[in-house]
Amino acid sequence: ICILAPKMAECFSHPDIEVLSYSEVKDVSGKAGAFNVKVLKKARFVDEEKCTGCRDCIPVCPVALPDEFDMGMSDRKAIYIPFLQSVPNLATIDMRGIAACTNACPGGLSAQGYVALIREEKYKEALDLIRETVPLPSVCGRICHHPCEEACNRSEIDAPVAISALKSFVGDFMRDQAEDTPTNIPEKRKEKVAVVGAGPAGLAAAYNLAMKGFQVKIFEATPQPGGMLWWGIPEYRLSKEVLKADVDYLLKAGIDIEYGVTVGKDVTLEQLQKD
Repeated sequence: ICILAPKMAECFSHPDIEVLSYSEVKDVSGKAGAFNVKVLKKARFVDEEKCTGCRDCIPVCPVALPDEFDMGMSDRKAIYIPFLQSVPNLATIDMRGIAACTNACPGGLSAQGYVALIREEKYKEALDLIRETVPLPSVCGRICHHPCEEACNRSEIDAPVAISALKSFVGDFMRDQAEDTPTNIPEKRKEKVAVVGAGPAGLAAAYNLAMKGFQVKIFEATPQPGGMLWWGIPEYRLSKEVLKADVDYLLKAGIDIEYGVTVGKDVTLEQLQKD
C-alpha cells in the first residue's frame, strides 16, 4: 500500500480523472478510442459529503465480518474503511440483503440489529433501535407471536434466537436500572396535533410525532392508556405495571393524554381544529 497510495492520491486529485469509488465494471464494449463501459455504482450507505474518515463509527459497530483485505485471516466491522490509506478515505456499510427475521417481522423491526447490540452489552442503543419501530418494546416482547423466530436461520443449526425474550429483557433491564429516559428530544414546533385514542396505534403515532417536534395531545375515552392492551389482555400475559412503564416513557417525550374525553361527544372536531 505504501507504493500504491501516492498513485491513487494522484489519480484522485487529477482534474481530468473522475474517480468512481466503490464501483464495479460490468461490461466493456467498442474499440480503442470509443469504448463503452457499463459501471455498477454500489450503495455506500454513508453520506460521502459528511464522512470525514475519522473512523469513530468503526469501534462501536457491533457486527464483525471476515476482512477481505487480509484474505479473511482477521475480522473487520460491518462499517469499515478497507485500509488505512484508502482513496477516498470514506467509510462503507456492508449491507448484505434483508435478514430473515426482519423480513418476517410485520413491523420491519431490525431484530438482528438489536440482538447484536445486546450481545455487545449496548443495552440503551438496542432499546433506542427498537423504539425507532416499536415504541412499546416491553409490551411487544410479551404479546407478539414472534414470526421472526420462526424465520430465524439459527434454527437450522440448533434453535432460533430468543428474539422476543431479548426485546422484553432489554426494556426491563433499562427500566430496572432507572436509565430508560428519552434523549435527543427535539425543540417543540408551533404546530399542534390531536390524536384520538390512546391505544397502541395512537400511542405510536403520538410518540413519532413528538420525536419530530410536534406538540401532541391524545384524547382517550377511558381512564387508562393502552386500549385493548389494558382492557383486553389478561394480567398473566401482560402486567399493567409493564404497560404503564412503557407508556410513562412516551409521556416523558412530551406527550399529553386527556382521559375521559370522547371525541365527537365531549369535544368536537371543530373545537380541535380551532385549538
